[in-house]
Amino acid sequence: MSRSRARAALAVCLALACGGCLVEFPAPLGEADQAPIVAPEDVHPPAPPPRDAAPPPPTRDAAPPPRDAAPPPDAAPPPCPDADEDGTCDADDRCPGGADDIDGDADGLPDTCDPCPADPANDADGDGVCAPLDVCPDGPDDADADFDGTPDACDPCPADPFDDSDGDGVCGDQDRCPDGDDAVDGDADGLPDACDPCPVDGPAGPQVVEPVTDGVVRVEGISIGRQRHVATALPGQGVLVSFQYAVADCPCPGCYSWLEVGFGGAPGHLYCAHVGVPGCRADPVRLLTQRWITAPAAPGVYALRYKLRRDYTCDGPLGNDPTWFEGVGPPAEATIGYLCVPP
Repeated sequence: MSRSRARAALAVCLALACGGCLVEFPAPLGEADQAPIVAPEDVHPPAPPPRDAAPPPPTRDAAPPPRDAAPPPDAAPPPCPDADEDGTCDADDRCPGGADDIDGDADGLPDTCDPCPADPANDADGDGVCAPLDVCPDGPDDADADFDGTPDACDPCPADPFDDSDGDGVCGDQDRCPDGDDAVDGDADGLPDACDPCPVDGPAGPQVVEPVTDGVVRVEGISIGRQRHVATALPGQGVLVSFQYAVADCPCPGCYSWLEVGFGGAPGHLYCAHVGVPGCRADPVRLLTQRWITAPAAPGVYALRYKLRRDYTCDGPLGNDPTWFEGVGPPAEATIGYLCVPP
């Protein structure tokens, strides 16, 4: 084979080996008959694909990053479900319907989930009414036996609609005397004075011990309305007063004494018992007097008293003695009985 053919065959082999590229071999010196082989200008061999660059080998001073490295501190936490948007995750939310931090009555329950948001006791009596609307915090508001507007549990007198109207501490359903204090019973007869038609006729009432005497006048055998020392009469009713008396008027031996009898505090309700025996007698004559006296019109308790006069008169047929009713009448020890005039 000639040298030129050998070169051509070598070029073909090289071209095949480099993927079809053309290789130019310069002509050897002295061989004029051989032209150089030139590859076309617009034909270039394709560049080989780049290989992935391998990372630089680690240096001795650089430590590899830890596998469980935490995220940077400024990284946002992962989101969680918060249906009511109160800033508390649903898994930790005490009140899914509203804000956990709004608790008006400070009872530990957020207002939206608090049955009584203004009542820290949350309806302590369980009557379905929260404070401050609860009329009776100690019991059901709708239990009112006497219909007075106060629930029974808070009613001092649950069976008395007037709640002890007389203020004596005894409710009306148990009150013996609705018009007064049950504890005031002056004569100890079992009837409170305010409801006793004659609060002086009991065992602890005033007692008249006969004879009644002041050293000058002696009175005994007393009967008022035929009821002994204490009697009861209606307003304006006639009352028969009867007693025995004797007068020993030694301080005034020349006087004609007069005995005036009547009810203290009741003008016009008195009469005169005429003695008319002057002188002083160690054993005076005992006389009997009986007279009807009109009971006073105003209710009350009236003391029946006597009074000795030395002015030869009882001041008129009705015995209207002004001094009797001005505090200068007979003293208390001259009382011989009592007349009760009920309302």
